[in-house]
Amino acid sequence: MKHEKFLCTEEIHSLMKYIVKLLQIFVTLSLFAFEAHGQTGTIQGTISDAKTGESLIGTNIVLQGTYTGTTSDLDGNFRLSNVNPGTYNLVVSYISYNQQIIRVTVKANETTRVDVRLEPATLEIESVKVTATRRTNTEMALISSLKASNVVANGISNQQIIRSQDKDASEVVRRVPGITIRDGRFVIVRGLVERYNVTWLNGIPAPSSEPDMRSFSFDLIPSNQIDNIVIYKTPAPELPADFAGAAIQISSLGFSEKNSVGISYSAGYVEGTTFKTYYKYQGGKYDWLGFDDGTRAIPDGFPSTKEFRALASNSSAEDKQKIQELGRSFSKIWTPYAIRSAPMNHTVNFTVSHYFLLGKTSLGLVSSVLYNKTTDSDHILRKGYQAYNTILDKSNPYYVYYDDKYKETARTGALLNLNYVFGNNQKIEFRNLINQQGASSTTLRTGQNFYGGNFEKNYELDYQSRLTFSSTLGGKHTLFNQLTAFDWAIGYAYADQNRPDIRRVQTSLSGDLDPKMDPFRIGVNFNADPKLLGRLFLQNYEHLKNVNLNLSQKIPLGNFVPEVKAGFLYTDLRRNFKARNIGFAFANIFKFNWNLTKLPVDSVAFSPQFFSTIRDLFADE
Repeated sequence: MKHEKFLCTEEIHSLMKYIVKLLQIFVTLSLFAFEAHGQTGTIQGTISDAKTGESLIGTNIVLQGTYTGTTSDLDGNFRLSNVNPGTYNLVVSYISYNQQIIRVTVKANETTRVDVRLEPATLEIESVKVTATRRTNTEMALISSLKASNVVANGISNQQIIRSQDKDASEVVRRVPGITIRDGRFVIVRGLVERYNVTWLNGIPAPSSEPDMRSFSFDLIPSNQIDNIVIYKTPAPELPADFAGAAIQISSLGFSEKNSVGISYSAGYVEGTTFKTYYKYQGGKYDWLGFDDGTRAIPDGFPSTKEFRALASNSSAEDKQKIQELGRSFSKIWTPYAIRSAPMNHTVNFTVSHYFLLGKTSLGLVSSVLYNKTTDSDHILRKGYQAYNTILDKSNPYYVYYDDKYKETARTGALLNLNYVFGNNQKIEFRNLINQQGASSTTLRTGQNFYGGNFEKNYELDYQSRLTFSSTLGGKHTLFNQLTAFDWAIGYAYADQNRPDIRRVQTSLSGDLDPKMDPFRIGVNFNADPKLLGRLFLQNYEHLKNVNLNLSQKIPLGNFVPEVKAGFLYTDLRRNFKARNIGFAFANIFKFNWNLTKLPVDSVAFSPQFFSTIRDLFADE
């Protein structure tokens, strides 16, 4: 027997009002952005020698911490157009002259005049090199970086990600040649499965929430938090040495050269799911945020595995009665209910970027908050066959199952990155990223097992919660006329996967009976079995601490400039896995009331019928 629950008219009206309000906010902000677009200013001026007054040709002029810059012409004049309104540090440098950093305010549709007189430096150098912050989020910037690299690598930039409309990193990375995705989250490179690849996130190893393998789940990172992804397929001094397939570097959004506030909303339609009948079960009040509120946790006061086994080994009536009371303390929900129309998928993203000037230095901030809610369903036919029958010239079926799987996923994520730039674009970054994902799934199975000759009608209620957190403090610096470069990172990462209270019920009916008329029997075993009236609790978490340093030194030898690289890496990794298999078994098979197993599945609510006497069912582990 199944319960049906439908959305009432008031709920539909409330949902529509909510969507209309979101659209109104989005349209208002869009109009504001459209109106502001194109309102830029210009900086122009002349660069000259402070002592002689002569104009300086080829002077380097850069807006500190941005990608905007130019050089002076034959008359010492320069012009920076299409500059967003705001206050900037203008970095002016020239060979044999002292560098100047000047505060400049740019207004919309106006030209700001800046004339600079540079003082000659007491120390002369042989050549000048123009420096600026290199773009990392554009397609051309990534291609240039890969072409200049000494290793075999592929990648994808933020610019390409925006055009693709992919929702997470797993969909993004599959666009790279030689990459395939397994189970929607694990990366396979050149045929080598996920355990042979390593993933780094913002300069430190990415944590793994998988209990049985070392692999990062790429579906945990939303695509709009990614600046670029680079896949290295050959070793290098600056890369980790524990990979055979590829080293994958994920960089989250970094520095922004303009102030902006953005909000986006999208809705999606899934063919075969949206507006179709959908099954789910009653969960916790925070499921819509991707968190379990404790509804599925082991009841308070439930003994540990060691204590429970000691209690079960006692034969006193008092202890057996206590075990029965423990069995009644679990959630009484074993079956799903139907929703007439599955909702559309929704994604809301709010992003803020800001640029500050602190004296002759600059500070950039990028923050983002994401919420995503999706509903999906799969209808699967599973068939198994016995050994091939050469006489009948066919394989006899072992089983035929029809699985209807319904999955509702909620994701909440946030990003906060700070970028401090000083001097000639020396950089220190503080990057933080957190993503929480909760997926509630319901599986309904019908079919026949020909080996036992029984019809089966089974249920599984599952919930999987996954959390990924990464925090990194790092820097990139150059010294000695850019002959020496080094970068460093100190970071902490955490990941967990929690699957509380996986509930499974298996019911069967003899093959010579009518499955439409006769009642199915609830499967019960002699001890706890996760497939038969069982509850499985799984938890895995990982803590990771990392320190790394990379040093590069160029040695000019005429036209030949060899480069020496060295590095240091320290990683402290700690994992913990917990599992509890708690089920319900016969207390006494010879005195068991078999009529109980013919009750509807909905009756398996730990009512007094199932625990009326100590000879019926009892909790087991």
